[in-house]
Amino acid sequence: MNFPRFLHFLTAVCLLVSALAAPAAPLTASQVATLAYNAGFRGGSLVMAVAAAAAESGFEPNAVCNNIHITAGGVPQFTPQGKPVMACLSNYTGTLLPLNSIQTLPDSRTGIVVSHCRGLWQINDSMFPQITNTVAFAPVSAAGCLWTVTRRGRDWGRWVSLRNGTALQAARLTQARTAAAALDPGVLPASATGLRVESWLDGGYVRSTAGGTKLRFIRKQDTGTVLQGPVIASVTENTQTSQRLWYQVQWDHGTTGWVIEEYLRRSTAAANPPATAASLPFPATGTVRMPLTGFGLSWHINANTSSVRLYFGTTPALTGAGDLKLTGGLQESWALPALNLYTNYYWRVDSISRTGAVTTGTLWTFRTIPPPYLKVTLSNLTGPAHAIVQGNTFQMSGRASAPGAQAMLIGASIVPAGGNSVAPRYDDAVHTAAFTTPANGTAGSWTRQFTVGALVPPGSYDLIIATWQDVNGDGKIAYGDVRMTCSRLPGAVQVTTPPDLTPPVIHSFSLSAGTLPPGQQLTISARVSDTAGGLNRITLLRAAGDSPPPGPWEEVTSTFSFGNGPSDVTLFDSAFLPQRYWYGLKVTDGAGNERREAAPLTCLFAYADTRPPEFSWQSPQNGSTVSSPLQMNGFGSDDDAVGRIEYRVNGGAWEIVEGMGINVMVDLTAGSNTIEGRARDRSGKYSAVDTLMVYWPGPFNDPGVFDETITFNFFGIPFGWTQTLPDPPDFNSGVVNGRLQASGNNAAAAMGKLKQPPAWASAVEAGFTAEYHGALHWTDAAGTTWVLGVRAGSGVPQQWEVTAGTTVSAQTQGVPRSSTSARLFAVLKDGLIGVRVSEPGTFSAQPSPDLTFLLPALRLSSLREATLITETGNTYFSSAVTGGLFRALRPENEFAVRMLKSTQFSGWEVEWTAFSGRQYSIEQATSPSGPWQETQTGYGSGLLGRTNLFIAPGPRAFVRVRQTDP
Repeated sequence: MNFPRFLHFLTAVCLLVSALAAPAAPLTASQVATLAYNAGFRGGSLVMAVAAAAAESGFEPNAVCNNIHITAGGVPQFTPQGKPVMACLSNYTGTLLPLNSIQTLPDSRTGIVVSHCRGLWQINDSMFPQITNTVAFAPVSAAGCLWTVTRRGRDWGRWVSLRNGTALQAARLTQARTAAAALDPGVLPASATGLRVESWLDGGYVRSTAGGTKLRFIRKQDTGTVLQGPVIASVTENTQTSQRLWYQVQWDHGTTGWVIEEYLRRSTAAANPPATAASLPFPATGTVRMPLTGFGLSWHINANTSSVRLYFGTTPALTGAGDLKLTGGLQESWALPALNLYTNYYWRVDSISRTGAVTTGTLWTFRTIPPPYLKVTLSNLTGPAHAIVQGNTFQMSGRASAPGAQAMLIGASIVPAGGNSVAPRYDDAVHTAAFTTPANGTAGSWTRQFTVGALVPPGSYDLIIATWQDVNGDGKIAYGDVRMTCSRLPGAVQVTTPPDLTPPVIHSFSLSAGTLPPGQQLTISARVSDTAGGLNRITLLRAAGDSPPPGPWEEVTSTFSFGNGPSDVTLFDSAFLPQRYWYGLKVTDGAGNERREAAPLTCLFAYADTRPPEFSWQSPQNGSTVSSPLQMNGFGSDDDAVGRIEYRVNGGAWEIVEGMGINVMVDLTAGSNTIEGRARDRSGKYSAVDTLMVYWPGPFNDPGVFDETITFNFFGIPFGWTQTLPDPPDFNSGVVNGRLQASGNNAAAAMGKLKQPPAWASAVEAGFTAEYHGALHWTDAAGTTWVLGVRAGSGVPQQWEVTAGTTVSAQTQGVPRSSTSARLFAVLKDGLIGVRVSEPGTFSAQPSPDLTFLLPALRLSSLREATLITETGNTYFSSAVTGGLFRALRPENEFAVRMLKSTQFSGWEVEWTAFSGRQYSIEQATSPSGPWQETQTGYGSGLLGRTNLFIAPGPRAFVRVRQTDP
């Protein structure tokens, strides 16, 4: 800037005078430090910004120094040294006296107003005319301007308080350093000897002494250790000489020298860090079309660099014999020799630390101008043969020729038909093709692809095909490449929109009510939209049923809508019969795409529901013996309507049958089965559960086995049942058609075993058929073997016999018999055995009388294992029938009904397991859980009690028999 020569002295006077005036309402040192910190000042420059404000304005934002050039007789006065004679009129209200106006000073001298100093840092409007009064008086904006005009806190030569040292007075420095350190921990303390420091700015110098000879540039993030300081010494910057604070630092790059505090702040870096890589290369890496002469390489050295090495060559490795161009020193430029045409050059600057550690620099590259290209001719150009959908790819082809081999990139663009150079242009660099013309000058064929962007508007486009010289050799058409030729195919590309494959969207779907009386109108509301082809038809669907149906759905009503929406749609329906309906929505767009709702909604059209439904099984009869699978029939009723029937078998999961009736097949398990059924109406009320108990004999049709099913293992014994069984047994017989066929005299077989009865058992029942001998063996907990059976044979009378251990005949009783076959039925209870034997297949013979053996030593709880045995006689080819059963009887069914049948004359007849002389109660109920009512009593006359029974007509009846005496 060109200023009158008196302004240099003027600035000194006005800033000094204003600094000595007392502000009316000053800021605090902390507030000023915050302003400077937010503007960017750090470390020592933050301390200088606060100290300068204290000296320049006393922290008064509205401080003004009106600079007066003294006159005499209207002539400006100068000192013998040629400096203007100046005075200052100060105020702290922001009052600026008009420039060039004549003012009289308090000492009666007169002068001309030549400039003003304004605000916290007394920014002079003559030196900095670009800074307005409004900005200078506003603390925030003034701090920002100060950051700029001091070159980021590095240049304070134009501030008098730094030039004459008033800002460096001890009190001001202490105040400024304290306020700055509260914001920036990098601020140095008053005594910094031994501290690790770093430069947070670059551009200054390391000097031999405080203010002395320049040794080297300061680089941002240079680190070192303070040896002494601070000391105050003068330094001249351009034409300005100012006082500064200096520190002597042992720098990690190897130099020991002095630096002003503005460049310093605390550092946490360890000593002797590696050098930072060089930066800011010229030419910038990737530059193409560089000239062959007239420029050199340059770069920027960064922190802690002691020296550099420059490598330059034509290969990225830079390992050629002549590629090392500089070694040692701190050069930041190198003059290039003449370069070759169309060549890639590579270079790198390695930075070396004081300890010799090398930081490898970034590999930089540039390319020189290419040779003149050969004229290229394009011919036989073709575009797509059909319209191209947005986002799709087509192929183009052609021929290219040149006087010789010419490498090229084939580029392509489309522009609206007839469009000029400023019309919208759509490129496809992804499919750029590389091609080289034949060396003999003939034309070569090429092809390339082009993808039409999804956002290219539909319409007619000209296809532009161009050939490019790849100047930087990167295989891409980019800035700096040379277009060699260009051709246009008018209207060659027709772009169309893709087919609409996106279905509409259902944003909401709702019913006006969940329950309505029949005949009342239901309102259905929906919001729908479509993203492409536009809406078309909205259809309301309906299906009947108590649960969400898979269909069939019927169309109730529909409406039409157009545009993309969202559109609000209202539909209506009425039902005149009590019924639950499910509603769905189907929306189609103009392209035929369809959308269904995510889940159907339901409404129940019903009259007031005042009571729960009822349900009853129609078949089979309760307590009957049935086959499996079993046909089940039931019916429900309700004051409104039954929605569904639910049933389950043996406590399993409930199965659902829609409607008011049920007709299903169920699988049973062998033995007793419990089948439950209930009805549910459309309002969710359930009926009482109706229960059936039926009996299935199992796959082998054994009418007696329902608690314990025995798998018989057949093996023979060498001689009658009184013999000891071998272990393992000696097999000498086999099973033929369910019979044991003897293969020799005295053959026999053990048919099955019953392990220790369960804890809940109160009795054990057994039965089998034998042609000759039959016996039941068991062992008690004491190891005693018990035998119960019919014994007959040569020299042995036919008789029942009970033995225990070695006692051959603990109790015996003769049994009249007319054949060698016998059917045995026995019940074992604590202290008591009841038996019955009969002769199957004979009509004249009467069954033997039931017998009761009182055995106090026999305890059911000690029964460990029982074995059922049948035996053959002493003739060849005799056999034993294998039919038989075991079951453990529970206390509640120990004397359960064995048979309940209807007779022609006497009504119902009931039969139960009994002991002779015991008293029993025959009871009836309408539910398996009771209550039970005794209808008659009976006494056992043998193992089976039997009596006639009257059952009143009506609901199903349940019958049980209980022993009433001990």
